[in-house]
Amino acid sequence: MEHFNIRTLKHENELEAVLQLLETVFPEEKSFFQDRLNKETNYSLDTTWIAESEGNIVSVVQIFPFSVYISGLPFKTAGIGNVATLPEYRGFSLTHRILKQAEEQLSHEGFVFSILFTGIPGFYEKAGWHSIAHPVFHVDAKEARRSFKKVQRNKEWDMATPNHNDWGRLALIYESFSKKLNGPRIRLKDYWLKQIESDKTNDEIFLLAQYGGRIRSYARAEKKQNKLIIHELCGMEGGEDSMSELFLTLLDEEVEKIVCLLPQEHPIFSEMSCRAENLREDMWKIINKKEVQHSLEPILKERGRLAGKKDVILSHSGESWKFRWGNEELTIHTADFLSCLLKGASEQLRGSLIPFETLFPEASYIFWSKDHF
Repeated sequence: MEHFNIRTLKHENELEAVLQLLETVFPEEKSFFQDRLNKETNYSLDTTWIAESEGNIVSVVQIFPFSVYISGLPFKTAGIGNVATLPEYRGFSLTHRILKQAEEQLSHEGFVFSILFTGIPGFYEKAGWHSIAHPVFHVDAKEARRSFKKVQRNKEWDMATPNHNDWGRLALIYESFSKKLNGPRIRLKDYWLKQIESDKTNDEIFLLAQYGGRIRSYARAEKKQNKLIIHELCGMEGGEDSMSELFLTLLDEEVEKIVCLLPQEHPIFSEMSCRAENLREDMWKIINKKEVQHSLEPILKERGRLAGKKDVILSHSGESWKFRWGNEELTIHTADFLSCLLKGASEQLRGSLIPFETLFPEASYIFWSKDHF
């Protein structure tokens, strides 16, 4: 059997070989992958894992480190991207072997979750990842224009593109909007500075709504022929009117279709009708179950107390999570536990002897599309 050495990169020359491998396997040129790495504030050679055979790099998995908000708490998370193996080396389960070894290291480094995006979920389900369904919203542009024209406008908004001096206000708006959601990436200063710069050089729309000299909301979008794709639309608490104005500004006469990659409870949907399409490309895995249990227990106990119930006891074993509440006990699979954690208790779990709807209230899940890798 052929021997493979699994490790992280040692020097920049090996990164060049990795980019060449990615260009060989995927339709994009290697500059596409290099640009993605340039946007990452936490990327280093140690975050690229490879399988090596006779001195040649034959398989790669790149890790994108960041933290996410879940139940208002930050969790260190490993994004998995740029997974590729040369055609002649497929069949050796190299990416699964890389993922397993990388996961062991990530757990020691304090990572709690892992997330990836794929059109082949079955491949990653075998390695312990679970799909989290989320809706994408389709809107007819003519109908949206009619709906928004009925809303009374009483302010003159100033629309502008951001510059580096705006990063602090953008970060504040983003955190105010996103911290109440489950799954969004936590973004720091370097992130915003790089995003502002990169969106100036590409065919992207990054727009601010200002009133009285102060930024109240922002939008990130793109136009593809007659289609408008809205990636982000965030505002401060009570800033629904500024988000509506941004939406109308993006909606020029050439737009016929709108795709909103926004959380389900976004206030913009109260002003127009839309069609939801469920996607299952987001996949999550718990890589440190002990830390999840430790972090969640105080939250679950508090939710129980507010409901007038005794403390809940949470434990895990393998792919099972056990809930004990007084004399009642129920075990669910990790896939269901993740869904509860990110989206709230499912219909199947509501009404059981253990009130999952109290422990896991309905929540909006989002991992913003601009952060996909």
